[in-house]
Amino acid sequence: QPLPTKQQHGYRHLVVEARLLAAGGTTLQEKVRDLKAQGVKTEPAFAKLLALPDDPYQALLNLETYSDQELRQLVGQRS
Repeated sequence: QPLPTKQQHGYRHLVVEARLLAAGGTTLQEKVRDLKAQGVKTEPAFAKLLALPDDPYQALLNLETYSDQELRQLVGQRS
């Protein structure tokens, strides 16, 4: 993408994923790793584990605005 790094979707996904992993701890990390070992790509793995609707890539971007507390609640409810 011809955008500054911090505006590129890949970077933004990485930031959200890191925040989700911090919120979900070891349990979420292991579940994501298990799905990735089965050939599932990263964004779809998070979307599956967290029951995110529709397009997993857009669904992760939609979580950018969540506070850390909201992410912890989401992970706690859905994983």
